[in-house]
Amino acid sequence: MNEQIKAIGRQAGFVFIEDGVYGDRWYSSKCGMDALEFEKFAELVVLECARVVKASSPNGMIGVNAIRIHFGVEP
Repeated sequence: MNEQIKAIGRQAGFVFIEDGVYGDRWYSSKCGMDALEFEKFAELVVLECARVVKASSPNGMIGVNAIRIHFGVEP
């Protein structure tokens, strides 16, 4: 998983566990994942995307590629 996504997840209060046996997982600081934690995580992702687009060229496709590369997402 991309380090940018891990950093945003940690800012939202999640803990990322890398586990070769059961697979990588996100855990919340509480017993279960809280809707507000998910909302905060999504908000941080959107804000980070907006920041990347704003810093890139005004050409839309260049912005899309910048976001894809920033988060390490394959097309």
